[in-house]
Amino acid sequence: MDKIKQNPFMAAIGGGLILFVILSAALIFPLWSEKGTLETQIKQQKMTLSAASLTIPGQPDIQSWNDQNFNADKLTDEKDYWGKLVASYLKLAEFFSRHDLLLEWWMTNSSGPPQISELDNYGGKQVNRDRETPNKSTFQTRLQKERGDLEKKLKEIEPRVGLGLRDQKEDDIDSDGVMMLGFNWEKIAWDDIDADNKDVVLRRIQKRYHIRHRVVSVCAQEGLEVDRLVDIYFFGKLFPGNRGNTKRGQRPGAGTPDDLPYAGVPSQARLGQFKEFALPGDLGETLTFGVTVELGYSKVDQFLQSMLNRDIYPNLLINIVGARMTLAPDYGEDEQDPVYQNEQKNTLEFPGAKSPEKTEQNKSEAIRKFFREQRERSRKVRLMLTCQVIDFDPSKLPAWAKKFLKPWAQ
Repeated sequence: MDKIKQNPFMAAIGGGLILFVILSAALIFPLWSEKGTLETQIKQQKMTLSAASLTIPGQPDIQSWNDQNFNADKLTDEKDYWGKLVASYLKLAEFFSRHDLLLEWWMTNSSGPPQISELDNYGGKQVNRDRETPNKSTFQTRLQKERGDLEKKLKEIEPRVGLGLRDQKEDDIDSDGVMMLGFNWEKIAWDDIDADNKDVVLRRIQKRYHIRHRVVSVCAQEGLEVDRLVDIYFFGKLFPGNRGNTKRGQRPGAGTPDDLPYAGVPSQARLGQFKEFALPGDLGETLTFGVTVELGYSKVDQFLQSMLNRDIYPNLLINIVGARMTLAPDYGEDEQDPVYQNEQKNTLEFPGAKSPEKTEQNKSEAIRKFFREQRERSRKVRLMLTCQVIDFDPSKLPAWAKKFLKPWAQ
């Protein structure tokens, strides 16, 4: 202490250092801490902006959008944004147009629709000729023949495929309340249709025939073994005031033994209000129909796959939008009402024994036998599908797209 008094300069230096430490702790150190926090925040913002810059268009992106040079013959070579967008649009348009080509194909044409490998040579004059609406009388004559051929094809499937709700000999199909269903072929009073709508009706009948043809082709798939094609029904009106031919205008309603409650469609009371879904850009609409079949439960997945398989002729774009499955009724020869397979007619029986152990053993063997028989027994189910076909209208494609498409896709 005496040394400090003897050296005031050193005392001043020491006091200054102490004062500097105190001021640094009070003023400078907080600023350093704030500086570090700001630097961390800046780094985080920089990383955020760097990540966002990958998706935010910049000058190169703008130039890529504005580069509208396009080669329709080399869609896969397009690298710029505008070219990729156009290439994707044209691919979709061509895809839907190719499948719509068969849906729109007139059965009165001299030949069937061209294969994919033949489309490049399918020219404009031939396209216009094949799209021309045929004479109504010619079409009806050909339609009757095609209907008969389709029914014959169904009858020739092995094992045999039944048609309609039931076809037992003892069923009186003229009795009230008996609904045969099946193909539900349209019967039309042409005098009730305006002249302007007759071409539209002819086209719709043609499309419905192709859909029925597709269902029969699915039933004929090897190994599928459909027991019965119960119903093919189109929910939309063929034309105002008509929805197609049914048995005395009946459709299955709730509470009847032959109820066909299709999923995803209005109830029976509101069925007249049904409307198809319009595709975006007025490029067509859906064609909604119901299909009911009876088959083994183990075959259900194969039937669903076949309905969606575009390789089965006719090659239509079919979507399944609703499904319902129940046990299939069995109309026995001596039964007035349907007997369902879950109604067991027998009880579990096993012989008794003197010892409780032997009785329990007999019971266990009877239970194992019962479940073994159940596994071996093929459960028959009634599968009700609500399906939609995409009815694409390539004539509504924008003018800029038609410039790059073949005549058959316009």
